[in-house]
Amino acid sequence: MRKCLQWVESERSLMYFPHKRSTQLFAGADCVGDSMQLQLPKPLHGWRVFAGEVGVIVLGVLLALGAQQAAEGLQWKNETEATQAALEEEIMDSVEVANERLAVSPCLRNRIAQLGSKLARSDGYWRADPMRLGPVKPQNATVLPLTYRTPRKYLRTDAWDNAKTSGVLNHMPRERAAAYSAIYTQITHMEQLSDIERGEVPALAFLSFDGPLDGQARERAINTLAQLDSINLHLAIGGSNLAQSAKDLGLQFSPVQRREVQELYRMLRLRHGNCVSPPD
Repeated sequence: MRKCLQWVESERSLMYFPHKRSTQLFAGADCVGDSMQLQLPKPLHGWRVFAGEVGVIVLGVLLALGAQQAAEGLQWKNETEATQAALEEEIMDSVEVANERLAVSPCLRNRIAQLGSKLARSDGYWRADPMRLGPVKPQNATVLPLTYRTPRKYLRTDAWDNAKTSGVLNHMPRERAAAYSAIYTQITHMEQLSDIERGEVPALAFLSFDGPLDGQARERAINTLAQLDSINLHLAIGGSNLAQSAKDLGLQFSPVQRREVQELYRMLRLRHGNCVSPPD
């Protein structure tokens, strides 16, 4: 076997120069014919020991990754359980609001029918007709008399909004997350209808006072009543569907919520009378 010849540039010309130990590129290389073979470094304690050390390192990395995944899995499990509890509590709060609508819906229908009939018979002058209600706490009463009063509680979606942004829904069973989504779609729709209803009610305020009533004002009032009648109907249907969806999901009122609902029905009867009809 012969040593590789390297090209060395001199000041005069290029010449072959044999070099046993060189700091150039081909230092320590053996040449066989016209080819070159590089000598690989050998581990200090041999290949078997080296393979064992690499295996220990790989095993350590895998164990660390596994521990990290286990910790993340436990964290997501705890967060998923906490989120489900928050969602289900919020859903049942919405069912409580829906039950109030279902209970007073017959009273609101009666009031709409009463005002509509009186408007139809109006001869150009309106006699004040404020809505007669039972005792109301001063802090819950308006300054001006009301012609039409609807439930005032709002439907909340805070827990659902947080769940959507946190990514926790991706760690729930798909069917459960889909059921929550359908329920909150219904809740959102009901709250949108409630917002429209709240905006329409003040248009009837003038009916709580004596005064002239021309044909144009009467027509506007009747149209407003028709809008309120439709909204009340859809909110009652939506409330019934919401309660059924919660029941299908296996949800029910907590003891505290159950007491709140019973107290709510009692107050509604005092305020609206015998027309109050709590859902089954």
